[in-house]
Amino acid sequence: MNSAKRILIAPLDWGLGHATRCIPIIEALLQAGHQPILGGAGGALALLQKRFPDLPFIELPAYNIHYGKGGNLVGSILRQLPRLIKVIRKEHLQLAELVTQKSIDGCISDNRYGLFHHSIPCVMVCHQLAPIPPWGWGWARRFAMKLHRKFLVKFDEIWIPDAPGEDSLAGTLADSYAWAGKTSFIGTLSRFDLHPPIPESFSIPSLNTDEIGPVAILSGPEPQRTILEKMLVDQAKAEGIPLCLVAGKPEMTTFEQIGCVKWISFLEGEDLRLMLMRASVVISRSGYSSLMDYQALGLKQVILIPTLGQTEQVYLAKRLEAKGVAPQYKQNSFDLGKALREVKAYKGFVDSKKTDQKQLPHTIFSLFDSK
Repeated sequence: MNSAKRILIAPLDWGLGHATRCIPIIEALLQAGHQPILGGAGGALALLQKRFPDLPFIELPAYNIHYGKGGNLVGSILRQLPRLIKVIRKEHLQLAELVTQKSIDGCISDNRYGLFHHSIPCVMVCHQLAPIPPWGWGWARRFAMKLHRKFLVKFDEIWIPDAPGEDSLAGTLADSYAWAGKTSFIGTLSRFDLHPPIPESFSIPSLNTDEIGPVAILSGPEPQRTILEKMLVDQAKAEGIPLCLVAGKPEMTTFEQIGCVKWISFLEGEDLRLMLMRASVVISRSGYSSLMDYQALGLKQVILIPTLGQTEQVYLAKRLEAKGVAPQYKQNSFDLGKALREVKAYKGFVDSKKTDQKQLPHTIFSLFDSK
């Protein structure tokens, strides 16, 4: 490496998954002697700030993607598209200012499409190069692919957080046939891979008193996150199931006992890892970053509830169910008691291949090292 580079790393603010999978990249940047600068908005930026409190940060415009209770994601995204394009243009102009004012030497964007610049190396982290349209929207796939390509070609490299071939977690989502020469499979990314042995106790004293049973990890855009939270709390209380619920709200620090439900606003780092490892069952969305975490930890019993309308999550959940890894359920008809009984028939992530992320500094930063 010629010298330390100031590299902006910025995840999309849609849920927390884009931020969590940036954690091992940030750790690898630090190992390689670079100077990461955190960028983003909302909960995604808040999560990275909690994990790396000593690193500088820059607020970028929020994408603030949302959709209604009906789960019509494509229709909702199309309605928001003019606003999203304005956000992309705004962050593109902001990056141009940062290159001059903050001496930014490079940028790693996780699904923020405006973070490219002609004078510095710019990378896009993306596992979904071949989006899956919802039923009835097949006609729109060509338009979506064309629009996606229009933005991706502006980046110097595309890093796919997955393994190629039979070990792929993303499956056909990561199909890079049209991107030869620009894409690199960098292996699955988990915030837990570089951690020391599991601690013996939680930093929250009230969590150390009882055995951990089923644990629900909530994430994703509103209003679906809150709808699922209410459903799980209501069903757990009605059936007397001792549920621990992690709400996925990094802007809060709250613990409440709601009947038989332990409600925790947010967990990160060793507390979250210990919670996942001690849980009898983990209930979760089938977001790609969450699945990478469960694979890294080798979790044995996981229940998946895809976010309504997100074809990516539906595809991943069905794929894992077909492999006998985890059952998947539709949110509108989810039955907590039934799911806890049926999950015992699945093998979990115990046999999944894992990525040695200690190799990241040597395999993916050559773009920055050479300039």
